Amino acid sequence: MSTRASADSADVFDRKNFTIEAARHLRIATSSRKTYESNRNQIKMWVRKVYNRPDLLEPCSLDEAKDGWTIDVDSFDCEDFLAFITWSVRAKDVTASTLSGYRSALMSLYKDQKVPLPTGYGDDIKEVYAGIRRSLATQDQSSSKTPNAKRPLTFDEYESLGRDSLALPDGGFTHLFLTMTWNLMCRSKSTETPEERPAKRQKGEKAKKKKHGTQSIRKGVVTYACSGSTGGPSVVSVCLRCGWSLGHVMERYFKYEQAGDQFVGRVVSGLPINGANFAIAPPHFVDNNNPTISMQVARIFPGLANSPSMVGIAHLLLASLVYHYDYLVSTLPPTHALLSSILFTDTTIRSSLAPLLAPLNDATMLVTGVPPNVEIYRNLKNLTLCAPPWLLFAPILPP
Repeated sequence: MSTRASADSADVFDRKNFTIEAARHLRIATSSRKTYESNRNQIKMWVRKVYNRPDLLEPCSLDEAKDGWTIDVDSFDCEDFLAFITWSVRAKDVTASTLSGYRSALMSLYKDQKVPLPTGYGDDIKEVYAGIRRSLATQDQSSSKTPNAKRPLTFDEYESLGRDSLALPDGGFTHLFLTMTWNLMCRSKSTETPEERPAKRQKGEKAKKKKHGTQSIRKGVVTYACSGSTGGPSVVSVCLRCGWSLGHVMERYFKYEQAGDQFVGRVVSGLPINGANFAIAPPHFVDNNNPTISMQVARIFPGLANSPSMVGIAHLLLASLVYHYDYLVSTLPPTHALLSSILFTDTTIRSSLAPLLAPLNDATMLVTGVPPNVEIYRNLKNLTLCAPPWLLFAPILPP
């Protein structure tokens, strides 16, 4: 048997057209349903090619499965599923979470088809999975085999990749992907599909070293934010920036606040948290309303200049390019796409904009996300700069 609720696949709660079937369908997110379908495809492949039991499958609508076949839950029993698990462990290097995903996908199919879950999927399966998890954990601890999980990217490795990616002949794509994923602390899929509003945090190819992957970026930046110093941001701010669930109780009481997220952003950008320069501003112009600046922004970034929500970013982009002009010219290969842009081919643009840059430590731009101790560092630094030399080098007199 195979029936499926005729509900919209989008995760939208439509009160006007509410139905019980739609509510049942919305109990699982669309992304989770895609994962379940992928897991069930693995089971169907095993049924056909390994188990040689095509009678355990039945035709279904293309809405339910793209290949038009689904698992016949009236025939496919717990023993068949355990046979699939046995084959998966023996034939593939699967993790405990992958095996749990297979079970979740099958249990979801029973619910979708309104078939009671066989008793064998209860305590018996739980005991089997508990044994598998314990065995895999013991193997990881006692063997010299490299764990399947990608290890986090350290900040030094991130800096090195940032420098190396600048010189790649890909128009800056790799560098942009790396820095966006790091600073937004997001999944690579979110970097691949950004949105202007609301702000959401390309597909990464296989790394040369299997110990690293796109997930290493996120693991690395989270580790750096939480453990890179003894005075880092709160775990709640980090979790909220990553888009992670805090649990029902904590999500009810711990909400997003700008100051915490701004502090996280400064930390992951690599600014020195134990110094006055942690409060430094990015390269920016003294007056964005200057006609020269507005003209060059429209000339270099015509698409951004016409977007009210993006024109401010265009000003910061141009200021950063002007500020780092010499570094980029000396670092990038002569054939790099950026050096072919009008800013680098017409030297008069840079010469007209450079005097309009503001000092990085001035008060033109409001600096946010700065903790109180950094303000003390800044005041001490200003005091040192303003103090007369005789005071700085005067001997300390006894009381």
